[in-house]
Amino acid sequence: MSSPLSSATLRCLIGAVSDLHSVVDGESFSSRAVRTSSSIVQGELHVYTEIDPSAGRVVLDADQGHAELAAVASDFLRLQHQHPGIQRQRTAGEFGVHTISRLLTTREWRNLELYQDVYKAMGVEDQVVVTSPMPTPMALGVTISRNRRGFKSAEIAALQIYEKHFTRAFEVQQRFDDQVCMADSLAESRSSGEGFAITNCDGGLQVACPTANKLLGRYFPTGRTNARALPGPLKHRLARLSSDDETSLRTSPVLRVPRGERELQVSFRRQVRLNRWMIRFEEQTRDDRRRDAARSFSPRLKTVLELLRKGHSEKEIAHTLGLAVTTTHGYVKQIFRRLDVHSRSELMALWIREPPRF
Repeated sequence: MSSPLSSATLRCLIGAVSDLHSVVDGESFSSRAVRTSSSIVQGELHVYTEIDPSAGRVVLDADQGHAELAAVASDFLRLQHQHPGIQRQRTAGEFGVHTISRLLTTREWRNLELYQDVYKAMGVEDQVVVTSPMPTPMALGVTISRNRRGFKSAEIAALQIYEKHFTRAFEVQQRFDDQVCMADSLAESRSSGEGFAITNCDGGLQVACPTANKLLGRYFPTGRTNARALPGPLKHRLARLSSDDETSLRTSPVLRVPRGERELQVSFRRQVRLNRWMIRFEEQTRDDRRRDAARSFSPRLKTVLELLRKGHSEKEIAHTLGLAVTTTHGYVKQIFRRLDVHSRSELMALWIREPPRF
C-alpha cells in the first residue's frame, strides 16, 4: 500500500501538476518536466530524456550545472538498453515509476557498463525513473538521481500520481506543437491547392485542412477506408527516409504521384521531436511542373530563357551575351528539353499570364 502523502507534499504536487500542464509558447516541455519533478522529489540530478534509437537521437535536458551530460550523450544512447527502467518498458511493457535500488543490487548496478561509462563520473548510485508510454523502441521520461541508495515510499507515491499527469501533459504539448507547426505552414501556403498533414506516433495522419483530405482521397483512394491509416506509398517513403542519414534528409525529398495531366507532389519535412513528419501536398498541372523546373535553371539558362521570352532570336541572344551561335543553340535545346516543349509558342504560353519568378 502506498504511503499517505503529507499536506506539504500534496501542495507541492498540486503546484507541480498545474505548472506541468501550463503550455507556454517558447518554453519546452522538457524544461517544465525538470522543474516540476525537482519540486516534488529532491535529488542531485533531474534529467528529462527522449530516446529514439532507430533515428540515433537522444535528448537529455537537465537542471542547471550539469553540462557533463552533453559529453556522455553518445555513450548513453549506445548503452541505454542496459537501463533497468528502459528494459522494463521494452520487454514487459511496464511503464510508470521504477527505482533502480528496487530492481538491482548495488553490485549489479555498478557492474553495468552503463554505470561505468555514464553514471559513475556523476556519482549516481540510485535513480527513480518516470516513464511514459511510447512506441517501441522509443523511450520518454524523467529521472531523479541521488548519490546514495534509497527513495522513500511517500516519494514514489507522489511520483506515481505525477506520472499520469506527465503523460497527459506531454500529449497536450505535442498537439500544441503540431497546431503551431500547421498554422505556420498554412500561413506560408501559396495557393488553395496545398494541404498539410502530420504523422502520428501510431502510424496515422493528422490532417490539417480540407485540401489535404481532398488530395488524399483523390490520389490515395485506399486512404478513404481508414482516415488514420497512412497510404502505402507514403508509408514506404517514410520508412526509407527514416533509415537514411541526416544529410540526405536535408534535401527535402519529394514523392510524385501522377494522375493524367496532373501530378501530386508530396514533400516531407522531419520534425525534431519524436521523429514525426510534416507532409505537404501540392497538386500541379504539367505547366506548373514546367515552371517549377525553370526555377532550378542555372543563371545562364535563366538569362537565355528570359531573352527567348522577349522574342530575341538565337543570333541576337548570342550577340547580347557574347556567345557563339552554336553555344546559344545548345542552351536553347537544353531549355526546350528540360521544359518538355517543342516550339517557341509553347514556351511563351507557359508565362502568358505573368513573367517567370526565379
